[in-house]
Amino acid sequence: MVTTNLFLTDSIIFVKSILVAGITDPISAKRTGDEKFILSSYPSRTTKYPIITIRHEGPEEIAPSGMRSELMWLRLPMEIRIWARTEVEKERLTQQVLNLLRTSQYDGGNALSDDEGLHDFRLLSATPVDEPDENGIAGVRSMVLHISFNFMYGS
Repeated sequence: MVTTNLFLTDSIIFVKSILVAGITDPISAKRTGDEKFILSSYPSRTTKYPIITIRHEGPEEIAPSGMRSELMWLRLPMEIRIWARTEVEKERLTQQVLNLLRTSQYDGGNALSDDEGLHDFRLLSATPVDEPDENGIAGVRSMVLHISFNFMYGS
């Protein structure tokens, strides 16, 4: 459950757990034990691609929930970035992420709205970014997804 006390951390952990459970790592057999496919921050060491990163962009207040109430509707924007070796891999993983988040909103065991308190999944933008390698040739390809959920903040 995403709680008021830890809503930033809880929401990232929950979205990460949905992606870990629902997306298969294309190179799982090639990863060592300390390498991850889905991370909650940008990698700080050499990484084998593809990877998926999830980061918060900071909460935004949407509106108070009513007069004399300490509850507030917050928008929790996140960046999910798919880093891939090829254009095809980037597009395939992007589509898997979007389909998984879209269909997990009201799906029994992964019910974002009912069980976790995250509501109204939205895709705000999807921006392709190609990172040139040392020779100026497109190396790592990525798709930056800006998404958000709404959350009732307070107790």
